[in-house]
Amino acid sequence: MEPKANYVDIFVADSDLLSIRTVASTLGVGETWLRQELISRKWIYVEHSSRWSESKGKKVPQARYSEYADKKAYFQRVENHDAPRFRGEVMHTLKVTAAGANAIARMVPRWQAGESE
Repeated sequence: MEPKANYVDIFVADSDLLSIRTVASTLGVGETWLRQELISRKWIYVEHSSRWSESKGKKVPQARYSEYADKKAYFQRVENHDAPRFRGEVMHTLKVTAAGANAIARMVPRWQAGESE
């Protein structure tokens, strides 16, 4: 019961999924800092590619974030069929689940203190 109560106290959202930006803002940390912590601690990873942009008339970089297998309960991929393809695959946005937001909220103070997992 306590983790669920903590989640409700910390995060107020209309949906079960949150953006990393929203989680970072709610916890009072920077989005870039949180994303880098999640990458360095192997919760998520980033893939880079590039694509041709007709509107810009040049190649533009693309980044796609995904979760590691042991953190699947903390994140959910939301496919975006309207976005340009990523290496021939449907692009997705990585969202944070309620369990993920709760886990991140518990870990951020430790990460800020320089502790490991």
